[in-house]
Amino acid sequence: MQLYKIEEVAEQLGASKQQVTRLLASEELPAIDISASAGRHRRLLRVRADDLEAFLEKRRVSAPVQCGRRRRRRR
Repeated sequence: MQLYKIEEVAEQLGASKQQVTRLLASEELPAIDISASAGRHRRLLRVRADDLEAFLEKRRVSAPVQCGRRRRRRR
């Protein structure tokens, strides 16, 4: 089972660590806590490769998304 650190997930998504942390906090992206004890102050979170793949698959779009400003036609 492949596990990714938050930094690695951010790199694969082209996002910041803060954006990935928000996805984990909102539970949109599942994570595993690998901390040695439940009372540990700082949690050690990892994302399974399968969960990351499922997250990306849910956000796949079939049509290209238009970005930027639309130009107005002259009459």
